[in-house]
Amino acid sequence: MPVSVTSIGIRSHHATDKRQTIRASKPNPSIVYMNWTILKTIEWLTNYLQGKDVPEARLNAEHLIAHSLKIGRMDLYLQFDRPLTKNELAELKPLIERRAKREPLQYILETQPFRKVDIKVRPGVLIPRPETEIVVEEIIQLIPADIPKSILELGVGSGAIVAAIAGERDNVQITATEISPEALAIAKENTAPYNERITLLLGDLFEPIGDQSFDLIVSNPPYMRDDEWSTLQPEVRDHEPLTALKAGKDGLDFYRRIINDSGKHLNPGGFLIMEMGDGQSESIQKIINESPHLKDVVITKDLTGKDRVIRALMRGDSHG
Repeated sequence: MPVSVTSIGIRSHHATDKRQTIRASKPNPSIVYMNWTILKTIEWLTNYLQGKDVPEARLNAEHLIAHSLKIGRMDLYLQFDRPLTKNELAELKPLIERRAKREPLQYILETQPFRKVDIKVRPGVLIPRPETEIVVEEIIQLIPADIPKSILELGVGSGAIVAAIAGERDNVQITATEISPEALAIAKENTAPYNERITLLLGDLFEPIGDQSFDLIVSNPPYMRDDEWSTLQPEVRDHEPLTALKAGKDGLDFYRRIINDSGKHLNPGGFLIMEMGDGQSESIQKIINESPHLKDVVITKDLTGKDRVIRALMRGDSHG
């Protein structure tokens, strides 16, 4: 189809069988848009996104079209032959342009499913990853449903982890810190249903909590090495917040800080739980083993078999 990034070509057959290609932004009201059915639009958009090296182009195309039509993605399959109106095509156009520039799909849709909740996301906040759900699963298993527990999350980001926990355990009181005002504002939206049990504080790691201590500390800290940055997909490198990703020369800067200071803020018998990047397990275990206040390291793998979550127990004698 003769369509550029700035236009969606729409054809119509007249009595003379002459074909016209027009721009969706300036449609001709006399033309019937019968050829641009949902299915044809999906097929064209899939090919277009493939040409822009967008991963999972077909899935992206379906999500963008469903979002612009304000229907569920699976609903598209029930109306493949439905023609799109000129207004519907015009509303789809800017979404296509954004995705073609490799802006993350989640920023365009403004949401990301996470465990049992839908998390609002916008530029300025890290998009929750599926593997982070393993962190939530670890925590849920450690919290009996009938025993009150206090939790601290360091670097709450979008609020995905604490919203998921609060949604599955109503016996927890959660405090979460975040250095980014933009991310904290989004976290407030995502945790609003649980605001009586979640306190959000602006600041760097432990800095806003004073001398408080907790039964469990959780974090999905930045863990990208400096030399990894140029190898990332454009969706990550060019759009997601740098401060939520980069963590120094070896990617371990935040782990050192969290492990070293956790002894001051964990109750005896409490747990420290953190997500890890690929290949970092051995180094993080070494840092924990050198700590005077943590012991009994447990590693949980993700679905690909990679070490993904690390857990350590606070020694029962005293704070570090």
